[in-house]
Amino acid sequence: EYICCSSSTNITEYICCSSSTNITEYICCSSRTKMRDGKNLPLHFTWQLSGQTVKGNSLSVIIYFYMCAILHQATSQVCLYNYTISSEQTIVVTQNASVCLLCSETSRNQWTISSVRYTPTLASYILDVPSPQTTLNSVLVKCTSTIKSTAFIVIPVYPPVVTYVNEATTLSLICSSVISASGLVVIEQMWLDPNGKKVSEFSNYDMQFVNRSSAGVYTCVTKFMSNSSAEATVNASTQVVVNYLTKIVPLQADTYVIQGLSVQLKCAFEGLPVPAITWSFSEGNSLPSMSTIGVNLNVTVLTLMDLTGGNTGIYTCSVSNVVGNSAASTQLFVQVPPSPPYGLNAFAVDNSSISLEGTNDFNGYSSLVFVVISYSVDRYPKDGISVLTLSLNTSICRLHCLPTLSGLHPYSNYSINVSLTNAVGLTSDSSNIVVTTLSLRPTFPLITRIVSITVNQLRVTWMPPFINSSTTAPVVSWTVIYSCASIINPNCSSGVIPSIPFFNTSHLLSGLVNDTNYTIAVTGINSGGVGDFSIPAVGLTTVDIPPPPENFTLMYSLQAGSTYLSASWSETIPRNGIITGYSVYCNTSTNQSYPELVIGQNTPTIRSVVNAETLNVSFNFNLTWFTQYSCFVTANTSAGEGSPSRIATTMTGEGVPSFSRLVFISSILGFPTYLMVNWSVPMPRNGIITYYTVYCNISDSQAYPEQVIGPNVPTIRSVVNGTTLATTLTGLIPFTQYSCYVTANTSVGEGSLSNIST
Repeated sequence: EYICCSSSTNITEYICCSSSTNITEYICCSSRTKMRDGKNLPLHFTWQLSGQTVKGNSLSVIIYFYMCAILHQATSQVCLYNYTISSEQTIVVTQNASVCLLCSETSRNQWTISSVRYTPTLASYILDVPSPQTTLNSVLVKCTSTIKSTAFIVIPVYPPVVTYVNEATTLSLICSSVISASGLVVIEQMWLDPNGKKVSEFSNYDMQFVNRSSAGVYTCVTKFMSNSSAEATVNASTQVVVNYLTKIVPLQADTYVIQGLSVQLKCAFEGLPVPAITWSFSEGNSLPSMSTIGVNLNVTVLTLMDLTGGNTGIYTCSVSNVVGNSAASTQLFVQVPPSPPYGLNAFAVDNSSISLEGTNDFNGYSSLVFVVISYSVDRYPKDGISVLTLSLNTSICRLHCLPTLSGLHPYSNYSINVSLTNAVGLTSDSSNIVVTTLSLRPTFPLITRIVSITVNQLRVTWMPPFINSSTTAPVVSWTVIYSCASIINPNCSSGVIPSIPFFNTSHLLSGLVNDTNYTIAVTGINSGGVGDFSIPAVGLTTVDIPPPPENFTLMYSLQAGSTYLSASWSETIPRNGIITGYSVYCNTSTNQSYPELVIGQNTPTIRSVVNAETLNVSFNFNLTWFTQYSCFVTANTSAGEGSPSRIATTMTGEGVPSFSRLVFISSILGFPTYLMVNWSVPMPRNGIITYYTVYCNISDSQAYPEQVIGPNVPTIRSVVNGTTLATTLTGLIPFTQYSCYVTANTSVGEGSLSNIST
């Protein structure tokens, strides 16, 4: 709209800026300036514009001071604002609006900006209000030299308001009222989004679901109209900041670093407002002293230097803002030497090898790859230090993962050290242990003598073996073993006599079986174990009387009308020697026929001897019928007769009874036809008497001699109960001689006749 001064401007034609004017800040207008209303007015003027920002409450304003040097009066229709400067006053205008100023003191219509005056003087001054520039200095505008003709031109500035809102919530934007000058009317308001797109035709704008893309500068545009129908626009902006929850990108996986080195643990994050960042160590421990924390954009870095085993643990990155917080952790393993084996000892030792065991429960966070065993022997210093290396491929070494040392000297002390190396080359050593290899076992002793002491004892004597003290430990004890295999005494058994003191070279074996060959051997024992056995030697125990025969039984038998006893028994065990024969002893233990003959079972009255091969016997030594016999048997060796067996008892059978004795016949006075017959019990009875029979006949008769028929032709027979020893005969002939006898009867039959009584 204006032709402004340039380097080619004819200074005589234009009134331009002074020589000190910064041409980039001021506009110099020519007389041919075309005004906005299209009218070509002859104006000759120049002005300087300056401003100053003043803050008060929530509103910032810029005060602009205009100095006009020459001004031709213009009509009021060209300006949004029309003011007459008649006193000291402040004029509030909107940006980008035109202002017409009229000086009330027409006699001295000179315009002054600060201390600079410009002529010729004019009564009025037309200016356009530019957009606020906060870098301008304050300028005082005067239309005369008096203080009351001073005007302050004030342009309100609405600085951007910062609105904070959390993501996923609702936001309402409200356009603040704009300070209006006298006669201004709001004709339109709207909201523009950060891209300049109209999003609301009202003074309020509601966002229902705020997300991160909703952030930016939202502008409330307000249009004004004056009473002169001139328009102006004021913009008020709001910076919307969307706060969103912090989020951590998953940290790196477990990290392994060798001790002494450094490591950086990185934690990427996001969030608005920018979250606060903290790092923490395992279980609330303080971060290592050799550590730093840095932040670069959205990544925080924890640097750990000069790492030690104590730096192993879980490191946690935590971020938080007003919306929330997040955390993520990573495990750091500082690789250190493995723990040395503990509980190191030899679990198996012989005279040429040592098997070690020990436990390693920490590999330094790296698998074990080598085990090295160093060992030396005191007895052979020239051997020096030997080293045995074994490759491993294990996470930890438990118990029997250690190798066996072989090819060692017997009976020697070995100093042993074990070291473990893991995959990163770090090594640890155990404490030294001393292990003694076993000695060689003793060689065999020599049995020099075996003597029978008693029937069940043998004393064995031996000579110790030769001992090489450089390889073989002394004998600490002896062991004697013995065995027997006797047909004569099958009950003999073997035995072991351990722990005989080393200073004894003889031992008495007891509890042996007599008359038996024993095979005996001796061995020595030292720290190397059980030595060789001696050449076996044989000793014979002496003979003893045999024990009682077993299973003795006794049985009665009747053979060819005779009374027999049969006895049997088992072989004597042990025999205690060679059995030369057996003796059977019997006696009567009770006798119903002759109780006066019983003399007791311990006083045998019958003895039968049989040879050693016979285990039974039958005999009849005038045995008595119906008699109880008690018997036992003994065995005999060259040492004498043994103890009796158990007593067996049996009863002989019944026979016919013997004749009755002492038969008496007598008459009964007053009874001429009666005779009384008495008798005694037959001896022996040979059984149970069931009844008696009385036989009589007439042996002499004075009345009837012709009837005498002899004593052996009985004419009278009377049977009497076996428990009765008398009977009365009746119906006899008076004064007649009778001859009588008696017989006894058992279940076997009738016995012999008694004596004849007359």
